Amino acid sequence: MKTMKFAVLSAIAMTLLVLPALAQDAPAPRKVLLKDAPKAGWSMTQDHEEFSTETTTQSLGQASATAIKETTEKTQRVVEVQELSAEGAITKARVTWPSSTTTVAQQAFGEETMGDPVETDGELKGAEVIWTWDAEKKALTPKVEKGDAAGEELAKHLKKKRPFHNMMLPNREVSVGDTWSPTEEDVKEEWGNNDAVAFKDATITCKAEEILKVDDRECLRVSFSLEINGTLNNEKIGNPAVKFTATGGFFWDIEAGRVASSAIKTEGGFETDVQTPKGAVHFKVELNGSETDKFSYKEAGK
Repeated sequence: MKTMKFAVLSAIAMTLLVLPALAQDAPAPRKVLLKDAPKAGWSMTQDHEEFSTETTTQSLGQASATAIKETTEKTQRVVEVQELSAEGAITKARVTWPSSTTTVAQQAFGEETMGDPVETDGELKGAEVIWTWDAEKKALTPKVEKGDAAGEELAKHLKKKRPFHNMMLPNREVSVGDTWSPTEEDVKEEWGNNDAVAFKDATITCKAEEILKVDDRECLRVSFSLEINGTLNNEKIGNPAVKFTATGGFFWDIEAGRVASSAIKTEGGFETDVQTPKGAVHFKVELNGSETDKFSYKEAGK
């Protein structure tokens, strides 16, 4: 009996020793700072590849026809940081596009096969822009050194109020599981800067998903989902409502403190009816695409 009592007391004592250890707080989640920190003399090279398919179906009564357009764009952009403010913001930088190509293959209405792809130089090839902080305007202002400032693609870049701003970064520390949302103004500037579409509203959510190794570098994987609604600026087809969605994410190099790569899948489209002498023709346009970006960096003097 005494032996059993001692055994019970011993078990109780061991339990009391273990309880404090079990009651300890769980380790605090790891924090990762998601904020750009450029340096004077630093340069970034962005290799961008974009593929899109535009499918247009027109219907009149029981008859219908489909046209397909496939476009591949490859562009390299280089940002050279020349000056920073006391707070670390870029106040002068040179942006160049050393290479840019566009390849298009089409299948016309009534055709059964795609035509041969045709590759041309992209509009941005060879373009060069100097961005400088204007203290009076309190904004970065562009000066086109090379390229066509009136061209559609370069004009989009020149309209940017914050050309080096990454709206996906919350500029604070985050932990796995945290979510955040860029402002609608951020989304409009980045994705809605298009004369062809009147921007209406947008929703976007970013989430810190996991920490993992990518090419032997410790990275935080961030996902995002985006939806934009607007109106197509085309009175001839009735200014139809248009919807655009994107899902994807990027890898943030934790030690280096910068984006390593990103990938996006996009969808969009609209439907409308156009009156013709033969009756109402129904148009349905579907857009599907993907974008990938790889970033490399060079420090000053290296």
